[in-house]
Amino acid sequence: MDKLVWREIVTLTQLTFLKVLCPPNSNWRENVQTAIDCDAAAIIVDVLKLHPGNEDVLDRCANSLGHLCFDQATAEQIADQVGLLLFC
Repeated sequence: MDKLVWREIVTLTQLTFLKVLCPPNSNWRENVQTAIDCDAAAIIVDVLKLHPGNEDVLDRCANSLGHLCFDQATAEQIADQVGLLLFC
């Protein structure tokens, strides 16, 4: 797949993901918790593993993981789920 097309797909996916997970969406906290409960962080790490060395994918994935960590409890839950996977 062409790199430009891949970048557009990743960008659109991330924008959709963040639209659901961030204010002003009134249900954003519940949506973040649902995403974490569905292993969204592990899926993001899987995307990173599929595209090693791709700076655009790394940037988008890191940004998405950052939005999942809105408080200490969710940050700890994500660290428990995928913390060691980030170093593989």
